[in-house]
Amino acid sequence: MKLNDNGISYKNIHAKKIIFAEGYHIKKNPWFNQLPVIGVKGEVLRVKTNAYLPNAVVKAKEFLMPLASQEYFVGATYDRDHVDYEITESAKENLLQGLKQFLKDEIEVIDQKASIRPTVSDRRPIIGSHPHYHQLICLNGMGTRGTMLAPVMVEELYDYLEHGKPITPEADIARFYTLMKNEN
Repeated sequence: MKLNDNGISYKNIHAKKIIFAEGYHIKKNPWFNQLPVIGVKGEVLRVKTNAYLPNAVVKAKEFLMPLASQEYFVGATYDRDHVDYEITESAKENLLQGLKQFLKDEIEVIDQKASIRPTVSDRRPIIGSHPHYHQLICLNGMGTRGTMLAPVMVEELYDYLEHGKPITPEADIARFYTLMKNEN
């Protein structure tokens, strides 16, 4: 990728800006790797049930998100000690026990996945332009509230990029500018 005053170029793609929404992998990004992003493992289940559930994201200890007819995502666990992509039986049982607290219908587990959440030391998202390269944009750090925060943060980033509106200070990348050296 090449940076120039008018934007960026990558292979035969030319753009004014590029948005890095890489999750935990931003730790490998040469422009944003100094941000205080911390990985936390989370496991989710994809389940099927005949239970009558609302067609909305339900958030309690776990979240329940509708997918297709009678299929839902259930999640998520929180593991700071095993930051990897391996699924575990203990996480599956933990999530199923949480569901059984309010759901008495039969539950069929269709799939189980593990991933790494990008959390931030101050528990706030990180959005905005790089301090030295205005064409590089960060959208990251949604953490455990990503399902709820992402739509709002994307809208805020859009308003910042398209209309020049300031980013909420709690989410603005500027709070970490002192960590970001001009080395690239």
